Amino acid sequence: MQPPDWKPGDLCGHCGAVVRHESRCHWCVKLTPAGNYCRHCGAGLVPDEHYGAARWLKHLGSDQFVIPERLASMDPEQVTHFTRLYQRHANVVERHLDDMAYAEGFARQRGWVRTWEEVLLPRLPLPDEQLQALTLPPIGGTTEEERLLEIRTRSPLPVSQALAALARIRCWQASDADYVAMGLGEDMEIAIRQLRGDDPALRLEAALTLSHWRFAEAGGVFGQREVETTLREAALGPYGVEAATHLALLKARGSGTSQPVPLAALASEETDLAFAAALASFAPEPLLAALRVPRRRFAAALTLSKLGVDFELAALLPEFTADEAEQILRVLTHQQRPRPDLRAYFKAAMAGRYQVYAHTVKPMRELLLLDLRPDEAVELLREQPEPAFAAKLLQASALLPMEQGAVCSELVALNLFDPSQLPVLTMLIQSDTLPLSFIPDTFATAPEGCWRGLQTLAHHQLDAHAGLAIQPLHAFLRRLRWDSAASLRARNWAHSLLTYWYAGHSASQRPELTFTQVAATAYFPSFQEFATDFLYGLENSAVLEALEAGQRFYYPLLEVRNIEDATLVNSALMTLHPSLLDRLRTALVAFINEQGDWHPRQGAFHILNLMRQHAPWQAQNQALLEAMRGGYYDYEVQQLLAASD
Repeated sequence: MQPPDWKPGDLCGHCGAVVRHESRCHWCVKLTPAGNYCRHCGAGLVPDEHYGAARWLKHLGSDQFVIPERLASMDPEQVTHFTRLYQRHANVVERHLDDMAYAEGFARQRGWVRTWEEVLLPRLPLPDEQLQALTLPPIGGTTEEERLLEIRTRSPLPVSQALAALARIRCWQASDADYVAMGLGEDMEIAIRQLRGDDPALRLEAALTLSHWRFAEAGGVFGQREVETTLREAALGPYGVEAATHLALLKARGSGTSQPVPLAALASEETDLAFAAALASFAPEPLLAALRVPRRRFAAALTLSKLGVDFELAALLPEFTADEAEQILRVLTHQQRPRPDLRAYFKAAMAGRYQVYAHTVKPMRELLLLDLRPDEAVELLREQPEPAFAAKLLQASALLPMEQGAVCSELVALNLFDPSQLPVLTMLIQSDTLPLSFIPDTFATAPEGCWRGLQTLAHHQLDAHAGLAIQPLHAFLRRLRWDSAASLRARNWAHSLLTYWYAGHSASQRPELTFTQVAATAYFPSFQEFATDFLYGLENSAVLEALEAGQRFYYPLLEVRNIEDATLVNSALMTLHPSLLDRLRTALVAFINEQGDWHPRQGAFHILNLMRQHAPWQAQNQALLEAMRGGYYDYEVQQLLAASD
């Protein structure tokens, strides 16, 4: 008893032997049990060796029921002639059926050859123009891929073209060959068209081929929506296990999570099906074993990397293509865990010893940041001087505080020390890990694009530190302000920082700088150093006039106007060397006589008047004020002298 789908011509479904001897009817061209007449059309049967001659006689118009008798009575040479005439046509069709059978041999399904045999044989013999159109040149290809390419490009039968295209794709899937090197572009176009075609068997064949694990794991599935629809329709059919496994693989790839697969797939003797099931279900053991198979190595390595399973990835990465290495690196970058085992590979790839894309070098450097070694940070920054990478470098947990200064110095050299480009710099500055010598050491060679960042750092350090610790930075800013060899922009930069700081605009609640011991030593090491610096400005007023907002230098004179207790000012002035004190008196008088803004000059008058209240200085300061009678500020002088009488 044969299965329900058994058809004439099929072998036994149990033993594989011929079920019954059959002959092809010369009239209706259908297979019929051997006997005296056709069980389909009733025509008398002829011996198999006379089939071609019988078909030719029908072509010539012989009656259905007389052909056997005519052949029996015909001269054997004439029978041979008719057979030869027919065979010329039969050979052409046989070539097409052989090509189709060859391509079908790579497919998961069967039946196209039998179907087309039943389509083509009734047409024989063919009109000459059709025979000419179907005649093909001899087979020239020597490899599977070459012969399949000939079938795809030469056959006029769409089904042969489709089967050959799908077969070429399956040859690639079963080999270690490179997809691009095989030139499968046209094959892919033909395969994708089958997903929308009328032949359900070809649709399923295309869906099974295009959802193979080599597509699913090596860059994506073409026509995925149509593929998934076809696979779902096939889930209950004879290819249901394969269809369900391919669907699970597509879903696993899209979601990044393991998917249930049929147990029959995992245990299948079809190794590609079992491997696809392992990929879809994230089964580590089969995947580790698959690393030994070259064509499965990348897909297994990619999935194991996604799982975070440790294996000898460093030994495999050099073998992968640039595309494959990029996919692996994308996974590793997403995981953000140190990979010291890959350090040597990263270094070699960055040096150009392995074939990788230029843009994949960046994630390699970012992975090295997770396993940063001493003295490596600056080198990596020089290799990739970009704000995004610099931000990641500064935030790297492996970056030691002692290396932050070197990295920031390099950022200055690269014109990247700017919080507007690198917001992370703001946090670094607020962490107060950069040395107080950073600005003095880097400013001379710093591009102007970094001055804003250095200004932010200076504000923080001036606010956060006091006493002798801040003096190297303070002294640098003062020298820069008075340095005639420096650019005016640099001097203005330093002047702006100093005047803002001296005005008491800081979180440390320092008093505003003025002529008292407490106020002066909140900024300077001593009152004498403050007086010396202020005296330099008074004696070099032309230098101040060149600066933007140079008048802010005189703010200490504005603040001193609020002091009524003469001892606060005089006790500080008494610490000065007599010669320095005399120069200060002279400079204050000269400043008053310059007849500029009244408010700071009012402060200068106030200092001279307070000094007059100290007995040893009374006569000298009285004489100075008397000498200014009749001058520009005569009214103010008269008031001061009258108040003291």
